Amino acid sequence: MTRDLVAFTPWPHHLAARYRARGYWTGRPLCHGAEAQAKARPDGLHQALPEDRVLVADLGRFVTTAWRNLPVLAPNDLVFTSHFGSIGVGLGHAIGAAAAAPGRPTVMVAGDGGFLLSGLSELASVRRESLPLVMIICNDGSYGAEHVQFRNRGMEPGLSMIGGHDFAAIAAAMGIEALRVTDADSLEQAAALLAAPQGPVLIDLCLDPERIEM
Repeated sequence: MTRDLVAFTPWPHHLAARYRARGYWTGRPLCHGAEAQAKARPDGLHQALPEDRVLVADLGRFVTTAWRNLPVLAPNDLVFTSHFGSIGVGLGHAIGAAAAAPGRPTVMVAGDGGFLLSGLSELASVRRESLPLVMIICNDGSYGAEHVQFRNRGMEPGLSMIGGHDFAAIAAAMGIEALRVTDADSLEQAAALLAAPQGPVLIDLCLDPERIEM
C-alpha cells in the first residue's frame, strides 16, 4: 500500500502541469490585489440590503463569511442548504424562498463552482417569474474546498481552478440586472443597484482564491 501511494503522489502535480499548459490555470486569479479583495466581499453589501430579508447560502468555503456578514432577523429567515453536503443547490432553494416570501427580498450567496452546476439553468426561471431575488456570486475561479486543500499540502492548485466566468454578463444577456464587482468603485455601484432594484439582481463578486476568509 505504501509503495502504491508513493508511486501515485506525483500524478496530481503532473496533471496540474498539463492543465496549466492548456491554459486552464494561468497562475493569476480573476481578482488580484489587497484593495480589491478587501472591498469585494459580502459584508460590503450588507448595509445596502434591506434588514428584513431571507438569506439562502449555498455550500462552500465562503459560507461562514456569508453567515457572519449577512445577518437575518429571525431563525426562519435563514435557509440552510447544506443538509446533503452538496454544492449547487442554492439558487433552487432561493427561488422557492422568494416565491414563499414575496414581500421581502431573498438574498442568495453562492460560489462560482456551485453556481455553474445548476444556477445558470435556473436563471431562466428567475427572469421569467421576476422574483425579488438578489444573487451574490463569490467568483474566485476555483472549487474553493479543493483549492485550500492543495495549498495546505504544498501542492499547486491547478486542478481546482475552473477558469474565469463573467456571470454578470451572462445574467445581463438573459435580461437580469447585473454588475461585476472588482474594486471599491464597482462595489459602490452595486450598493446603489441594490438600493432600488427593478426585479432580480445578480452581483458577481470577483475574488482572489488565495485570500478567501474561512
